[in-house]
Formats: sequence, C-alpha cells, structure tokens
Amino acid sequence: MTLFCETFIEQIDESLNILDLSLRLQIGFREKHISKSCLESKIGINNDTDSYLPSNFISDDSLKNQFRNLVLSALCTASCAIDRALDDKFGKENKKDSAIRNVFYMIRCAFAHDPINPKWKCNSIYCEKPYIIEINKNVSSRVIFSKTCPEKIKFEFNFKELNGQSLKLENFFALDGFFLLAEYAKKKDQIN
Repeated sequence: MTLFCETFIEQIDESLNILDLSLRLQIGFREKHISKSCLESKIGINNDTDSYLPSNFISDDSLKNQFRNLVLSALCTASCAIDRALDDKFGKENKKDSAIRNVFYMIRCAFAHDPINPKWKCNSIYCEKPYIIEINKNVSSRVIFSKTCPEKIKFEFNFKELNGQSLKLENFFALDGFFLLAEYAKKKDQIN
C-alpha cells in the first residue's frame, strides 16, 4: 500500500485501517497491553532539526479521553474518505438518490463542522424521508459478528429527527455498524 491511496477501494480500506488501528490502541491501553510510560516519554519528531516532544505526564482519565478522541478522529477521517471515495467513483450528482451515499455525507458533515464534538447538521433536502439500509452481516470481512446477531442488520436514519443532535455511535449500532456500512458502501454493485 502506498502512502497516498488512489483507487476507490484503497481510499475506503485505508480509512478503515486507520480506524482499526486507533481502536486497537485504545483497547491496548485500556487492557494494559500498552504501557502508559511510552505515551509520556520524550519522543523525537524530526531528526534533521533534533526536535522532540518533551516528557508529558498524563492522568489515566486524560489518556482515556484522548484515546476516545483518537477514535473519533479516525471515524471522522474514515467518514470524509468514504464520502470522497463515493463522489470520486460515482460523481457528486444524484447523491440524494443513494441512501448509503447520503448516510456517509451526513456523517462527514457532522464531523466537518466540529470534529471533536460532532453534531448532525442536515440540509433539508436530506430530511425529506428516512433512509433505510438493510445489510447482511456477512458483507463484513473486518468484523466477526456474534451468532446471536441477526443475519441482516437494519439501519434507519431519520435526519429530520437527528438534525442538531450530537452524533452518537449508537446512531449506526456502534463501531461494528460503522464498519458494516463502510464495507457495504465499498461494494460497487450496491451503489446506484
């Protein structure tokens, strides 16, 4: 994989890789697989100028919040990348006719206006009707859903009701739902 993704699939995959990494880091810290000391040590950032970030002693609560914000930032990046990839692949025209494209556009908009405290900011043309997307959980190659999870997961977004509210992970059944929506969006035959 190159540093800069060029294809539709690479753009979506790499944005999900970043989200995956941020989640692993968050959970790694919470489960004590990552030592707090590595996050507090002096760290070089540019060998040419001998620049570094000084030691920084951080409380556990502050680190938990920073990891939460890291995951939110990765979710923001993924939302923007997926929306952009869909526009690049299928054009910006007639976006309103595709539920999955509207969902990612609205998620992107929530983060674009406030990346750390995202709120749904929904233009009235996207509030005319609820968007319903049913996805078979087997679409996902990234998330292994439990056997008790229904075969099809039904997402419903009523942007008229969500408008102005804080974006919550529960709006798309938590992060596993976000991954499922993203993988669904990646399937060429799903977009029309």
